[in-house]
Parts: sequence; C-alpha cells; structure tokens
Amino acid sequence: MSLPVFFMVYSAAYSAEYRIIELGPFSGNSSIARGINDYSTIVGWSYNDPVNYSSFLSYGNKNSTELALSYAGLNQAYAINHQNIIAGWAYVDSSLLHAVQFTHGQVKDLGTLGGRTSQAFGLNDSNQIVGYSEISAGVIHAFLYENGEMKDLGTLGGWNSQAFGINNYGQVVGWSDIDQFSYHAFLYENGEMKDLGTLGGWNSQAFAINGLGQIVGCSETETGEVHAFLYESGEMKDLGTLGGPVSKAHGINNKGQIIGYSEIPSGETHAFLFEKGWMSDLGTYFGNNSSQALAINNRGQIIGWSDFLSRMRVAVMWEPVK
Repeated sequence: MSLPVFFMVYSAAYSAEYRIIELGPFSGNSSIARGINDYSTIVGWSYNDPVNYSSFLSYGNKNSTELALSYAGLNQAYAINHQNIIAGWAYVDSSLLHAVQFTHGQVKDLGTLGGRTSQAFGLNDSNQIVGYSEISAGVIHAFLYENGEMKDLGTLGGWNSQAFGINNYGQVVGWSDIDQFSYHAFLYENGEMKDLGTLGGWNSQAFAINGLGQIVGCSETETGEVHAFLYESGEMKDLGTLGGPVSKAHGINNKGQIIGYSEIPSGETHAFLFEKGWMSDLGTYFGNNSSQALAINNRGQIIGWSDFLSRMRVAVMWEPVK
C-alpha cells in the first residue's frame, strides 16, 4: 500500500509543496524507480539481493505489475516513452546480458556491437534507444539503436564511451574517455560527438537532455569535488550542492526543472530539485537517512528511491501538490 507523506520545500526564490509516495508493493523487499513518462507511468526494478532484479511497471500510486523481460527474471527497466515502450537490459540466457526493448508484452533483444554484453538506458518517442555495448573484451562504446540497427557512436579519442540520454530530436548525451586518464561528457548530434568539457577537474558525465537541448550531469571541479552541472548555450554551469562535496543531476524536463541528488553535511545523500537558480532538498521517506531523485517528467513528477525501515531502498514518487 502506498503511504503519502506531505512536506514543504522552501527557498527565498522558490517554494513548492510535494507529497512523497511509496510505489508498489513489489516482489522484492527493495525497489528503485528509474523512468517516468508524462502519463505518470513508471518503470524500475525490485530485488531481494544485489544480483537478482525484477522489473516493474507502475501507474503512479494506483497499481503495478511485474515485467517478465528475461531468462530467470533477471532484468532492469530504465526508461519509458509516451507509447509505453520500455528500454533496459535483461539476461537473454544464463550468462548473456543484452539491451532490450519491451513493447506491450513483447521483448526484443537489441543485440550488441560485436561483444558479449550491452545495456540500454534511454529512449525517445521515436523509439530511438541509447546505451552501451561491448565491442570487444573490456571495451564498451555508446550506441544508438534505430530502424533495427545498433550504431556505434565512437569515442572522443579514448577507449570507452557510454550513452545515457536522448531527446525527441535525436540528440544523445553520455560520457567518453578522452585518453587513458580522463573521461568527459559528450553531446552526439549530426553524426559528431562533441566534448562538453568539465567544471575545471579531470572528469565529467552527462545523464540527460531535454527538448531545448539543455544537458545535465556531473563533473569534477578544480578542487576535486563532484558537482551537478547544467550545460546550455555552450557553457557548463556549476549547480552547487546541499552542503556536501558531491552532487549529481540525473534529469531535466522541458520546463528546465532539474533533479538529482547531493550529499548533505552529515554525509547522506538527499534528492534535490533545482529550479530558478536554487537547489532544494526534497527530503526522505518518513525522515530516513538517504534518497535519490533519478527522473522527472514534464508534469514535475519526480521518481527515485528513499531509505525506509529495515529495507535498503523503496521506490518513491515526489508528487507536486497543486
């Protein structure tokens, strides 16, 4: 049963009220919500131990169902579009992990770029899917899957790359090695991979891009901390933290609302909403230790996970209260 908790988020520039709702119940004791569309349909996975996952489809806080995606039920659903098509990964036999597309009860193996494994992390409303695939042992490349083919997006000059997000214009974001020491966030469009740079440190990653081409992720700073960033108009902006040394932005909607998580001064991670220049702490379920926000839709609904009682994590939704 879902239990709503009401609380306020305030700042000098912005105020909002949210209720935090536990999703489920699911077969596993722990659960994580990972993707949401504008119809409030949510995907993620539940588990009882770190190696046995079972994906779910949840219709807001109303009802949910388990998804039979693979051999032995070992799978993770990462993203869902407006046609309720799902991208993620699944074991296609007892040992091979492949990117998959789940369409109205049918599972499609997307294959690989020649290696053994692949995983999908994002898709758009044209059913273009992005993720990574092994090309040879120990080497992975970002891919774009469309029209039945998996395309290698290459790298920024190093060995490895990985794609996480794609918008409805087919712009892809992720990270790539630039040499043997560093990796940088990238934007892939018009057949080219562009280096987005860093906030002054060695490494950066991009996780999501909205319909306006605004990109979010995280980057090392000059001091070695890791901060969430917003990249727009050719500039990477530091979004700061909730008081700790680490923050990561995982989602942005077409209103420019950014979500993710940040360490707080005590060391736990808390979900945040960044809007109008302010990072607001979204808190945790029943005041427990940690939470992470992982996706947001254009209605401002935010999903992710929070600690709860003896269970490691529970899938939750932060619902704006009108």
